Amino acid sequence: MDYKTHRHEIRDGDVLAFRGTAAFSRLIQWRTRARVSHVGFAVWLPKWDRLGVLEAMEPGGVRLHPLRKRIADGEWVDWYKTDDAVDRSALISAAFEHWGKRYASPWQFLRSWGWVSRLVVDKLNRPADTNPDRFFCSEFVAHCLKRAGYVCNDPVWTEPAKMAPADVVELPVLRRKGKLEI
Repeated sequence: MDYKTHRHEIRDGDVLAFRGTAAFSRLIQWRTRARVSHVGFAVWLPKWDRLGVLEAMEPGGVRLHPLRKRIADGEWVDWYKTDDAVDRSALISAAFEHWGKRYASPWQFLRSWGWVSRLVVDKLNRPADTNPDRFFCSEFVAHCLKRAGYVCNDPVWTEPAKMAPADVVELPVLRRKGKLEI
């Protein structure tokens, strides 16, 4: 999909999924057996007619980047339209409440994604979220969707800290529109 042609169809709160080529991205794709390695929200900055992606990403934490630049830099970006039943205003408000917060700790990442650590900590009945005010990308998106009132019957939905980027894009509230290209 041509970005220039479709950019004004993208709305605040739509989900943008990335297929990274860096080693860390490939590790996430391998570990989750998924085609995507990162997710964030589309956010319009109307005063400047700019479209950005609000995302939780190491090392900067929750931050805002120009979407056009990410695509121009060769990133693979899939656009997922968020169902209109979601309160987009509440979604974006929840997302911006976390702007500037730090990325999830290494322990949170290990807790959520490690095979052995996950088994051990689950057996000890410890909470999945070790850093409630810090996020990795999929946890950030799921947390904000929950804050906006979205409810899902999928068991993984109960704990956003256990969700992978691929889990997010499979939520029934999202519909894939296509890959954005410049």
